[in-house]
Amino acid sequence: MSDARRVTAVAALACLTVVARPARGDDLEALRAENRRLRARIETLEGENARLRTDSSAPLVAALEAHAASAVHLEGEGATAVLTTDPLVLETTSGPRSRHWMWLQARGSAPETVDLVVDAIVSGGAYRDIETLDVDVDGTRERLTVVRHTLQSRTPTRGTPGAGAAGETVTAALPRAALARLARARAADAKLGPTAFRFTPEQLAAFRAFDARLP
Repeated sequence: MSDARRVTAVAALACLTVVARPARGDDLEALRAENRRLRARIETLEGENARLRTDSSAPLVAALEAHAASAVHLEGEGATAVLTTDPLVLETTSGPRSRHWMWLQARGSAPETVDLVVDAIVSGGAYRDIETLDVDVDGTRERLTVVRHTLQSRTPTRGTPGAGAAGETVTAALPRAALARLARARAADAKLGPTAFRFTPEQLAAFRAFDARLP
């Protein structure tokens, strides 16, 4: 047997001996040290993955925030000022099978509440007697008071179930503190009578942009 093969065989036998021998004393401490090193490496890799996910989504988030800011409009000034967002389609999960829209509106220079408006193209009077709009913000319930309700006769759009149609616009009072919580929310959904819906990232961005524009 050549010297190289003899060295290899001895090294292999030594490895087998180390593996077979129960870990004790210095071996246990070495294993613990290796375990700590591996855990630290895993934490480092997890942090790097989180950073890469954030970096990759940054352009999309920036575009979303910029679009939301451009959709907030101010008319007038002082006591006659009206701040409004563009309407956004709500993603409903129950209730009338009709397209629903939402927008925000505030009047005056320092409003204590803002209007959260939900508009149903065809609802058949489903919200006639509804008194509250319940909003869940990161697991915390906000109960908003309905302050206005308008019933309108509308012609349903093509593909919308129902004939003849009663559309409704419901306005709930959203306190500034609740608006601030929505602006910071990671997730939010709501329920208006029979209709449940979730706020999309675009709508959460609208809450942030609107809150930022209020005095």
